[in-house]
Amino acid sequence: MAAQDKLIPTALLLANNLKGIRYSTRGTYKLPAKKLSKYQNPYVDAVEFFTDVYQRELLIANQLEGTTSPVSEVFSKKYTPDQNNRSLTLGMVVAFSESEWEELQIAISRSFNIVYPFDQLGPWSKPEIDSYESLMGTFWNDSTELKAADGTTLDTGLTPGVEWAEAWNTLRVPYDKAQSINTYFIAPILRPTTGQHYYYRFTGYRRWFGFSGYNLQ
Repeated sequence: MAAQDKLIPTALLLANNLKGIRYSTRGTYKLPAKKLSKYQNPYVDAVEFFTDVYQRELLIANQLEGTTSPVSEVFSKKYTPDQNNRSLTLGMVVAFSESEWEELQIAISRSFNIVYPFDQLGPWSKPEIDSYESLMGTFWNDSTELKAADGTTLDTGLTPGVEWAEAWNTLRVPYDKAQSINTYFIAPILRPTTGQHYYYRFTGYRRWFGFSGYNLQ
């Protein structure tokens, strides 16, 4: 699958372009030139990329669990190793085994940790940020308390990040299911160095086991 080979180079480019650094090498993906007609909003470019990755992830996760859900490609993709063809096909990003699924999750987590759009200063409104987070399948939470979908408190005194995500997966998902509510599993995103919140991402109806044991930076 080589998910990391497909996702990490693009994440590096997105991070540099969000910082206003021109960056491209022969061995990595290349974004369009920084001209108004071709390259207008590096922030939205990041959202487009992670949204496409999220849609692919849901498709893989839910099919592996024998569950189907409506998945659509929201954005047209602009990333490719061939600048003459501005369309990165995520169809090659697949996972048929447990090891491939874990590799995909590591690649996605590393990509988010390399560049998370909301860690950048910019003129984006709260509704825009909420909309983009929904598209990318991410959310933030700083609470030490975990509640179920029906408002029941499942645990308190949790540390935001890995511990809170672990409690979500082991307590909330099965509790909600017992109430006939299907809740997606999640994985933590490392807190951005200049960020204000702890971030998490949905992984669909399939859990990524063992995320606390990996170095995701």
